[in-house]
Amino acid sequence: MKELAACKGDLMARNVYSQSEFAIDGTENPHPRFPGLMQSIRERRGSKVQILVPAFKDAHSLLADEKFPGQIYMDSMHFGMGCSCLQVTFESQSINHARYLHDMLLPFTPLLAALSANSPIFKGKLADIDLRWTVISQSVDCRTEDERDPASTKYVPKSRYSTMNHYISNHQYVKDAYFDII
Repeated sequence: MKELAACKGDLMARNVYSQSEFAIDGTENPHPRFPGLMQSIRERRGSKVQILVPAFKDAHSLLADEKFPGQIYMDSMHFGMGCSCLQVTFESQSINHARYLHDMLLPFTPLLAALSANSPIFKGKLADIDLRWTVISQSVDCRTEDERDPASTKYVPKSRYSTMNHYISNHQYVKDAYFDII
């Protein structure tokens, strides 16, 4: 038991930015942006991030050590932004052209997300999801406690890295009728 406490103390001493119980800050990208982002998220939020992924339930799943029953708990940006991914950057002619490209690609994102779904395991445990977007969204959620509380007047419905709600261009094909989310 003493060894476990010493190991946790050593881990926390090495995790100045994330303060994670599970990942070491030194394993994150060494670019100053990443430790700075981890620290900024934690400071604005007032706590570590809380990533909860539904665990796949079967006879062989070992979930007794998890903090939240039926969930895989993670506490750092490592688990979201630390996963490898492909990012594509487009160069556009103007801000209006960039908005138009955004809107034209938006309908394809669910299809591409489904085709690239490949995140079934977190912390060595089988998850009941296979798309890492919810993990990314939770891993960089910098909303304060009031902003996360649906009963608060300061409520913000989702993390900044969440899904899109609206088309943003002023193109003639973008009409209010296409805003079909509720």
